[in-house]
Amino acid sequence: MEYLTAGIAIASKVIDKYFNNNNRKPNSEEDLLAVGLAYGYFYNFLEPLSTVLRANGELKLVDKENEPNPHIFSQSNLRIQIIIPKRLDGNAFDACNAEFGKAEFKRNYYSNENKRMYGLNYNVSNKGSTINIIDLARPIMAAKHFYENILKYQTGMFDEKWLKIQQAEKIAFIETIKKSQERGYGTLLNQISFVEIG
Repeated sequence: MEYLTAGIAIASKVIDKYFNNNNRKPNSEEDLLAVGLAYGYFYNFLEPLSTVLRANGELKLVDKENEPNPHIFSQSNLRIQIIIPKRLDGNAFDACNAEFGKAEFKRNYYSNENKRMYGLNYNVSNKGSTINIIDLARPIMAAKHFYENILKYQTGMFDEKWLKIQQAEKIAFIETIKKSQERGYGTLLNQISFVEIG
């Protein structure tokens, strides 16, 4: 019970810090949220994929569950391209969405560990033997709304403070994913690339 009380106290303090303190002066070092966003992204997208590849050494993709003839790709013929905005602004987000929309195929794989299907967008190359998974790192896009609406930053394209903090957020997001992958047995360590769009 004491842990619950302590947890409530900590959560209340953080919530109050962000939502109830109108006089609060934002501090970019304290407020860097890309680490949390990247952890969520990693554990919802990359970790389930890594777990399946560690267990099977291959990826079976289907249009629907229990499909008799899956598309099978070996782990060694798999690449992941993560699209990330060059800048945290609407134009860059639109460009990222457009690039993501170019993926040729959308199919699913099943995770025995999580007992559910996961969707993937991808292209194929080398006469269909290599799969290039494409994903859009949407969580980092939430950072702009947080800075504007909660921290009350000026996020104009020429605001020097915003230009610095959005670069810090983007770098922290990418590096957190890399570090998370290193700790996750390195299954996809050399198969992930980040593509900045916008």
